[in-house]
Amino acid sequence: MSRTLLGENVLLYRGESGNVVALNDRCPHRGALLSKGRLEGDGVRCMYHGIKYDGTGKCVQIPGQDMIPPSSRCAAILWSERSHFIWVWMGDTAKADPAPDHRSSLPERSELERHPGVPSL
Repeated sequence: MSRTLLGENVLLYRGESGNVVALNDRCPHRGALLSKGRLEGDGVRCMYHGIKYDGTGKCVQIPGQDMIPPSSRCAAILWSERSHFIWVWMGDTAKADPAPDHRSSLPERSELERHPGVPSL
């Protein structure tokens, strides 16, 4: 799923392992949208040149090339999953506070489902 948050293109998906991934939605090689690519396991493959990035944004495969430059990576976005919501930090990760645990202040899913008019999460 691609979203624009604070003017930045963000790719959000849940990988094969069930983990959430949040990356800049632009391939650093030529700027193609990664959201137009293909999910493979916990990674995403840019369909412009076939470059594959893992869930941390690290380049793990370049077709026709054995040597992968260590600097080849897509910007990962800091996220936290709490009470069925995905929270992202769009600022400098070094300045982020630890994610608060909101589970105690939000109703559980079963409680939400008992109320008419509240959409299912």
